Amino acid sequence: MEPYRNEALPEWWKRPTPDTGRTLFSYPVDDVLTELRITRDDARRWYRAGWLSFSIDDTCDLDLTQQEEIVFIRSIAISGLGEFVLDRLLQELRRPFAYNSRRITYSFEYGWVEPVKEEPVEFGEEHVVDWLEELTSSRDVEKLQYIAAKIVEHLGTLASEEDGAEHPG
Repeated sequence: MEPYRNEALPEWWKRPTPDTGRTLFSYPVDDVLTELRITRDDARRWYRAGWLSFSIDDTCDLDLTQQEEIVFIRSIAISGLGEFVLDRLLQELRRPFAYNSRRITYSFEYGWVEPVKEEPVEFGEEHVVDWLEELTSSRDVEKLQYIAAKIVEHLGTLASEEDGAEHPG
């Protein structure tokens, strides 16, 4: 880490960790490369540069972790940054570079980071309750008051609509 880099992360960021768990499923190398629109020459060059932890020529199949590593490297390799810059950026990450390229990002203030939480696909009741408990334990009175006011506002809107439906003009 650079001496001038801010080590204290805001609560919404965390340091990324690679997915190093092997998976049960693997797919033929050529199928994966075709799907990802990567040539064997690209993969060989990335391996020689030290960006891939495995040689594409030493395996017949790629597991999901290896595929994730290829996708991550492809994403930064096509960024337009030069190899020197990429080498420098990658020095900050643990190998293998099996990071989720949809979550990891580079902050000039903090270096490599990823969001602490993913937004739930469905924001169900249990998420609301957990969130409210989290706000309470962190004593975030301002946010709780704002939420309470919004709830009262929406309940008032519903009550007005019900009154209008019961007593048509």
